[in-house]
This record gives sequence, C-alpha cells and structure tokens, in this order.
Amino acid sequence: ASTPQAIVKMTRSPEFNHRLENEYKTLDRLAKGRFVAPETFPQPLFFDYHNGLAVLAQKAVSGVPFRTRTSATPDCHLAQSAIDWIAQLAVSSIDSSTTTSAEAGANLRVLYKRFSATYSLTAVEKSFMQLQLDRLENREGQFPTVFQHGDPGTWNILVSDSDEVIFIDWEAGEDRGMPLWDLFYFMRTYASWVERSKGNKDALENFSNSFLQQSAIADWLARSVRTYCRKIGLQPELVEPLFYTCWMHRALKESTRLKQAQLGDGHFVNLLKMCIAQRQAPALDVLFSNDMNVQPDQTCDETRCDAVTMERE
Repeated sequence: ASTPQAIVKMTRSPEFNHRLENEYKTLDRLAKGRFVAPETFPQPLFFDYHNGLAVLAQKAVSGVPFRTRTSATPDCHLAQSAIDWIAQLAVSSIDSSTTTSAEAGANLRVLYKRFSATYSLTAVEKSFMQLQLDRLENREGQFPTVFQHGDPGTWNILVSDSDEVIFIDWEAGEDRGMPLWDLFYFMRTYASWVERSKGNKDALENFSNSFLQQSAIADWLARSVRTYCRKIGLQPELVEPLFYTCWMHRALKESTRLKQAQLGDGHFVNLLKMCIAQRQAPALDVLFSNDMNVQPDQTCDETRCDAVTMERE
C-alpha cells in the first residue's frame, strides 16, 4: 500500500506496559462510546504481549502535524477546531451521577499530599492550594467527570486533508477525567507555540504574557471556558480550583521525569507558583468570574478586583 494501514506500538521495557494497556482500554471505550467522530482518533485493532512487552495495534490515521498547519495566531481556525473537539468530547461523555464533589476533592487531596511532599512550597502556597481543594471537597452535590485525553498538546494532534483535527497518543486517557483540564493544557501548549513562533523562548514568560496579562489568548481562553461550562453545566465557581489543580497535576507528572536536584527547576511547579503569586492578575479575574455574562475583554473595575481577591484569600 502507498500509505500505512496500521500502527503497532510496543514498549521498550515491561515497566511501561501500563501506558499501552491504558491506551488500548481508552481507545476501546472511546470507539464504543461514539463520543466523537471515529476518524478523529485512532481505532484500536488488538492488544497483546510479546516476550513480556505490551503490543498495541491501531488503524493508521492520515494527517500532518498540527504545528505545520496552524497559523500560530490567536484566531487560528485549526486551534479553534481542537477546542471545539475537546468541548464536544466533554459534552458527549459527561457523567454527573457517579462522583460527588467530596469524592473528587478527596481524590485531588491525595495528589496534593504527594505534590507537597515532592516540591518545596511556601506557607502561602500551601494555604492557597488547600483552599482550592476545600472549595471542591466542601461543595455539595455531584461532580461532573468527562472523557479526557490527558495529554492534548499540539504535538499530539494531526490535521487531515479536509482540515479535521485528529488526536493521537492516548496513553494518559481517562474515561472519568477532570473537566476543563484538557482545554487548559491544550491552550497552554498552543499559546507556547504561538510565542515560540515569534522567537520568544522563555516558557514561563510566554505563559504570563498569554494567560496572566490581558491578551488575545487570555480572551480566547475565557470565551472557550465559558462556552465549555455552559455546554456541560459546569458551575463557574469550579473553574478556579480546576485551573490550579490542573497545573498541580502536571507538576506531579513532570516530577517523575526529573532528578531530585532538578525539582526546583520544573516547568509546571514554577508555572503554578507564578499563578499563585499573580492570582490578582487581570486576565485571571475575568477567567474566574462567576458571572458568565462578563465579557473576556471587559476591563476589571478596581474595586471589584479587590473584592474578588479578598474573597479568594
């Protein structure tokens, strides 16, 4: 054939088998659930083991890397397609019947204990993160879970000849994942690519310029979050704790790839610390506004900003 018909993945060591085991289960559930169009993700063919190594076969998908097709601008239609796809996956897979807010908060608190034992945090940072967990754990009622890709970076997206986005590499997928986390992570990776395309290489500075200060990307994120929340019925007050715990989770995952001496230089722990230190940033005030009618490009009234900041602290 002129093009591949199947892709076969094998681990290089049994300690990584769990990644392909999870990818197969995730793709199988995704295919059976019909949450999104079947051509937008690889279809699983079979899973087995060879000499103790996991083997996963999936139908080949045809496309080119997202980064070669994006305009790398705040109005890229392919990036918007990726955002819409993430929202559609959440809408079609949402489950509001199996997990309570107390359970979701308790699960995240387990991650926080590991996080705080891994990284050096100030008293202010610890207090702030515990407050975010309290807001989740003490909330009454059910907590919505959604099907989650888990690693929707721009490098894990292809674009077909018909301009359709295709999400690949589902090793970190979860069928009862956290809402908004995929959206936050994709937007971070896309904003980073936009800035890198301009020659800006400092990842933390790029994040600050895109998401903490008023910018076209920050406005885009706020609009996307509002749309996402409306579509799945997510309460606006959950946006802030989900935002901070997203980066906590990323920092915890990153720690597995860092040596002890490198932990202080981890990208995501420093991103989280920066967000906590600049929690009064104007773009965050708009993003976390409980008023879903607030326009993302609306200038924050100084008195209102102070009141919101005091409430958070």
